[in-house]
Amino acid sequence: MIGRALKRVEDPRFLTGGAQYVGDMSLSGMLHAAFLRSPHAHARILRVDLSAALAFPGVVLCVAGDEIARRVKPVRAASRMQGYTATDFPPMALRKVRYVGEAVAAVVAENRYLAEDAVERIIVEYEPLPSVRDPEAAMESGS
Repeated sequence: MIGRALKRVEDPRFLTGGAQYVGDMSLSGMLHAAFLRSPHAHARILRVDLSAALAFPGVVLCVAGDEIARRVKPVRAASRMQGYTATDFPPMALRKVRYVGEAVAAVVAENRYLAEDAVERIIVEYEPLPSVRDPEAAMESGS
């Protein structure tokens, strides 16, 4: 297959509007989740206030990293590579964010738009910390 032209069989449904995406699905009783993500590359999470999001109409649940950590085990990235140290990754940030876009909180609501609107009502206080952008500098002691 490498270097050969392949006939694309999926194009007609995409080009004619016949494709179905996950966002097009609607099931009875279906709920939607939206995530609040960190604007910081590295910061302490001082406070997460979910109260305004919880009070928003159509919201079923709001959670931050500490609540998720009590309910869900962290993901463990295992490898047989020599010298590799397996690391646990929590599903959402706990006490600190480590990259821009890390999930800090989640809202579950009756529809996507309510979930996204409620996420905007979550208040998070961060204490920005220094970040290292150079991979070689990140390997230095104390980085």
